[in-house]
Amino acid sequence: PWPLFFIGGNHEPVRHLDAIPDGGRVAANCTFLGRAGHIRIDDLHLGWLSGVYSPKSLDRPLAEDRTWTHVRSADLDAFADCVAPDLLLLHDWPTGLADGMPGGRFAARPEQVGNPVARALIERIDPALVAAGHMHLSLWRKEGRRTIWCLPRVEGGQGLVACVRNATGWFFSPESGPGGPRVPRSSFVADLG
Repeated sequence: PWPLFFIGGNHEPVRHLDAIPDGGRVAANCTFLGRAGHIRIDDLHLGWLSGVYSPKSLDRPLAEDRTWTHVRSADLDAFADCVAPDLLLLHDWPTGLADGMPGGRFAARPEQVGNPVARALIERIDPALVAAGHMHLSLWRKEGRRTIWCLPRVEGGQGLVACVRNATGWFFSPESGPGGPRVPRSSFVADLG
């Protein structure tokens, strides 16, 4: 079995994850990465930011279960020495992705969709690939050298993010196939739904 690494969102077992905010093993071959940070797994430079955006919680201390799932300004300290990771995992969409989406549930107020902290982090550390969940819609967006992929619901194995190696090299997600965005060699799987 491949190792499984995951980040937190707004439906995870908060009481359990609160005990390991810097991450840790939760089961055999299954690791919670923590609230925020970056590491190398083989050749893959991986960054992550758990949680969802709430302006009311942004500058509050991490104190109560109800707001544990919210991103904090202090979470960004984990990226002080992070530059250009290969892959950035986010639970929440960064802002700016709903602009120009035809119809649908974001048409009336696209500026209110997404996490401005995640957007600022993306602009600061410049990851090659960004994978985000939370909204449960699939969306690819190319921004210069960067690709942002918003993941649909994880049902029946769909919506799973993986770096997979085949005869031509490593690629991001089995659904993207050999033509999908390239990342360095690694055996990484994460469920972001």
